[in-house]
Amino acid sequence: MIQLLKKFFYLRNIIFFLLGGVELSSSLKFLWSLVRPGKITQLTLKSGLRFQVRNIYDLVPLYEQFMQRTYGELLERTRRPVTIIDIGGYIGDTAVFFAQHPAVTKVLVYEPLPTNFVTLKQNLLLNKKFIYDKITAHALAVVGRARKTKLKLLSNNNLGNTTQLKKSQSAGQKISYVATVPLAQIVKKFRGQALYLKMDCEGAELEILQQTPPLILRQISRMIIEYHLKYYQLTELTAVLKRNHYQVSIAPDQIEPDTIGIILAHRSKLAH
Repeated sequence: MIQLLKKFFYLRNIIFFLLGGVELSSSLKFLWSLVRPGKITQLTLKSGLRFQVRNIYDLVPLYEQFMQRTYGELLERTRRPVTIIDIGGYIGDTAVFFAQHPAVTKVLVYEPLPTNFVTLKQNLLLNKKFIYDKITAHALAVVGRARKTKLKLLSNNNLGNTTQLKKSQSAGQKISYVATVPLAQIVKKFRGQALYLKMDCEGAELEILQQTPPLILRQISRMIIEYHLKYYQLTELTAVLKRNHYQVSIAPDQIEPDTIGIILAHRSKLAH
């Protein structure tokens, strides 16, 4: 009963966002599109930001970033210039959110699923005047260790794709192949610069952190990670972070507190 109530209030809040945080005309167009599957709608937020959305799944991250500010804590008290690596860019919502911050000089966003990446690129173009060419988008899956072959990616919907095949494959799920880049290869290009990391990669976050060399990992002064306990134990993830001298705070999800949530990790000596 409690979980049902939480889901009801969450859905209510999304509706409030649609009616209160989005221009009325585009809200009505979106609601009409729900009865016409496959129709792409452009939502205009009252802030002026614009996003192409394909379905209700695309509305959820817009609510989470621009009303709940799910990843806003990453940039708290940040004043000096910083580069953000955004792993799991989806439709570009977090990249645009980060790029609006005055301290953010560059956002590198990675999204491996082609259908999401097309929408992401379109949303960057729609918001060009707000993000001032700060964002560079890459159609790649970020991994921990370099791989010679392409990576298999589950794609049964746009929102919950994962590279964790052994623990998630089931009947009816399609498998695509995507190119990869190791996190270490990205980080090395910004040696000596302030780096933050956001990760929402549906279970791959533990493997990426475990396989990235500690000296490389410690160049990242702050991280915000959505964890997914379907694929590992929370203690495994926090152990990797603490071993690399990160202070960790945990916020379980309000709807699914036993399976997902947010970790904020920062290296106190390098915090900005």
